[in-house]
Amino acid sequence: KTSQVIEHYGSQAAAGKAIGVAQAAVAQWGESPPELRQLQYEALTNGALKAGPECDKYRVPTVREAA
Repeated sequence: KTSQVIEHYGSQAAAGKAIGVAQAAVAQWGESPPELRQLQYEALTNGALKAGPECDKYRVPTVREAA
């Protein structure tokens, strides 16, 4: 949710700066950031912020090495 992102970063401006967008862009997101932005935040925060299930279609499949 957008509110969780803002809470994590402290402000709309800081949340935008973290991914290279203006505060005005963050202000327009509504309840949730766009799907690809959610994935950016998940990666930047090492999973502290989780992308929603609607983002799964953009995830790169994990390749596991044989043991």
